This record gives sequence, structure tokens and C-alpha cells, in this order.
Amino acid sequence: LDLVAKVGGFTQGMDKAERSSAKWRKQVEKDAKTIGTALGAGSAAALAGLVAMTASTVKSATEVSRFAAISGAGAEEFQRYAAAADMVGISQEKLSDQLKDFNEKVGEFQQSGGGGMKDFFEQIAPQIGITAEAFRDLSGPQALQLYYDSLEKAGLNQKQMSFYLESMASDTTALIPLLRDGGAGFKLLGDEAERAGAILNEDTIGAADRMSAAIFVAENAMKGFRNDISSKLLPVLGDLA
Repeated sequence: LDLVAKVGGFTQGMDKAERSSAKWRKQVEKDAKTIGTALGAGSAAALAGLVAMTASTVKSATEVSRFAAISGAGAEEFQRYAAAADMVGISQEKLSDQLKDFNEKVGEFQQSGGGGMKDFFEQIAPQIGITAEAFRDLSGPQALQLYYDSLEKAGLNQKQMSFYLESMASDTTALIPLLRDGGAGFKLLGDEAERAGAILNEDTIGAADRMSAAIFVAENAMKGFRNDISSKLLPVLGDLA
């Protein structure tokens, strides 16, 4: 009886241990499945995030290329100026429009001797010995800086500066804090933006432009494919109807 009791207790312990082991194994399997599902979801979310981030960069690079071309500036130069202008409430689109208007008025005076820059060359330029030729080979931002420096050199007060700046492009008065001291504000904030990695380099912009072009071609190819299929299906569907 003593032996039976001991053997019985031993086998009961084994059964309990086996049941505990099976329970542990099932729990491990369940946890592994949960972790696998979570990792899969995490990977999918990370991939979706990367795709969205890349698409955003392509869009930004395309906009930079367009705005830089409009403003008569290099892509990196424009981004530096746009980063600084944003600090005084001027968006990069607004800045590109301002520089475009400025360049147009410079070109207008060089061609006809008239337009929004006429007062500057009649009243200011003779005082400081500057001619239209000085603006000829400058980028949009460089030309704007030279214009402001000339007004500063002529000793104009705030109201007079506002008049001459606004005659070239609207809201350029807002850029005065950045244009002072030879454009020190533009340089400082542009340098900080570049140091922070916010300036896309030419290689990245070029790659983004090519990607954008490829997407454009692919979208139009799909549109053509759909049109081709539809043109063949429509008569058949019409007969069927």
C-alpha cells in the first residue's frame, strides 16, 4: 500500500508536469504567432512610411526645381533663401514669385529703359555709380541683394526703401531684416538649414526629377492601356446591351 501510494503520487506529478509543459508550449506558440503578426504589421507600416516619405521628397524636390527655375536661381541657392524667407512669413512659392517679378523688371529696363526699375536708375543709381549692366549675369537672389545694398548705400530711410522694393515685387519689404548687412540674415539661416540637412542637393533633386518623369510616363502608359482596352470593349458591350 505504501509503494502504491508513492508510485501513484509520482505518476500524478508526472501527469501534472506534462500538462504544465503542454500548456507552456501552447502559450509559447501563441506568443510567437502574436509576435510574428506584430512584426509583420510593423514591417508593413515601416514600408508604407518609407514609401510615403520618399513620395514626399519627390514632390518637394519637384517643387524646388520649378520654383528655382521661376526665380532664376540654382536649386540649392533657392532652398537656402527660401528657408530664411520662411522665418519672416514668406513661403517658397511666394519668394519664387517675388524673384520672378524682380527679374522681369530688371529685364524690362535693360530692354526698353522703362518699367518698375526706371525710378531706381534715374534717382538712385547715379548717386552710387551703378548701371544696369551690374545686374546682367546675377541670379534672382543676387540681383535682389544688389538692389537692396544700393538702396542702403544711397542712405534711404525705411519708407523710401519700402517704396523702391515694393515697386519691384509685392511684399519684398518683409525681406528687409534678411537683406540687411549684405544679406547676413539669409546667409545665417541658410547655413543653419543646410547644417540641419534641410537642403536637398543637386543629385537628390536630379534623381527625384527622373522619378517624377518616370511616374508621369507610367501613369500615361496605364491611361493609354485603359483607353485601348475600353475602345475594344465598348462596341462589344454595346452589342451585348
